[in-house]
Amino acid sequence: MPRVLIVVVASCALVQLLSATWMVRDYTTPNVSREIAEQLVATGEYANGDARAYQLPGEPLLIAAGLHLPSPLRPYLHVPVVMLFVGSITATALAVWGTRVAGVAGGLATLDPFVVAHGPVWDDAMLAASLEWLVIALLVHALPVRNIGPAIRSRSGGARLVAGLAAAGAAITRLHSQWLLAGLTVITLSRRRFAAARGTAAAIAIGLVLAVGLWGWRNANTVGAFISGSTHDGKTFFESTYSTARGAILENGAAQNFEAGKIPPQALTPIGGEVAMNRYFMSEAWRYIVAHPFDVMVTAVFKTMVSLSGVDFARPLTSPRNLVGVASNLALLFTAVAGIAAWRRHPGSATDRGRLVATAAMTTALTTFALLAAGPVGLRYRISLAGFFYLAAALALHIRFRPTTEALSARM
Repeated sequence: MPRVLIVVVASCALVQLLSATWMVRDYTTPNVSREIAEQLVATGEYANGDARAYQLPGEPLLIAAGLHLPSPLRPYLHVPVVMLFVGSITATALAVWGTRVAGVAGGLATLDPFVVAHGPVWDDAMLAASLEWLVIALLVHALPVRNIGPAIRSRSGGARLVAGLAAAGAAITRLHSQWLLAGLTVITLSRRRFAAARGTAAAIAIGLVLAVGLWGWRNANTVGAFISGSTHDGKTFFESTYSTARGAILENGAAQNFEAGKIPPQALTPIGGEVAMNRYFMSEAWRYIVAHPFDVMVTAVFKTMVSLSGVDFARPLTSPRNLVGVASNLALLFTAVAGIAAWRRHPGSATDRGRLVATAAMTTALTTFALLAAGPVGLRYRISLAGFFYLAAALALHIRFRPTTEALSARM
């Protein structure tokens, strides 16, 4: 295994262990996965109260496994997840642009204040992003090496099996993963220049179909409807597009305001259980979008800006969290934008591996921006796309400070 990958992953593990030990006091997830996991462990039933399909099962299953660990170890359940995220980004950079860019990209991902502070919290977005990036890394490594240095070859049956399992895990963790990986798989299978990766892409497709199919079949037998997502998608969609969304974000930092009682009373009493509730909210959301397209567009732009900047309106704008978060995110964004030009100029980008990474970046960007416009707000919802920010920023920094990065890489 290349030394740079070992150094980056070990550094990430150390940072996450320190963060979990000294920085984070609450390890509970920001959604209902913890409650589902506890009910699963206690009763063997996958449910949230009476709701049977309220959350995709990826994160609850991980937490349920973690609840069998001794209590002192539970805060560190996330460490392998974040290591996988950072390691996959580093391995992707290594395959396309070499050791120097890989080291910088891995360092940026490891030291990103959001990853440092948020990594120790159980979270479906981080879990899904880690699995998505593992899939991307395996796809890239399935292509032959042309004019770039050390790489991890992954055209074996074992690598394809891992890619399929990772895709399946991501698909049952977030709807974002289903869309992203499905689009990336179709493109990989259809383009001749990516022919060498078709075996891996086929394994990913099988993993996606099996995971979504089994989850949908389970829901059809449990709640009476084939649902590939969850029965809270309609509620989230409604809250994120309705007229109360911007006010809720400005007041408490999140578009989800069901508990705040700001949804009209008629939306609170649908009849027919969680499936009918989901359909009701979905229908109401589309009705509002058709009736007020300009207002919804303004909300979508506002939510995207909030998610990309990292501002949290639930805290004072001058709080340490906002000052560090906004400053670091804007610096990353501006450096990544500068890196796009560097991306095009770097010789590694002209290889099939480089083109596949660019394809994955565009697919991830389209998926992320579509769901940021239609769904909830927050930094964690753009974490998959942030991986490409690290790559682009690393290219910009590498070209700007080439002598320094060469000296650092020589030590690795």
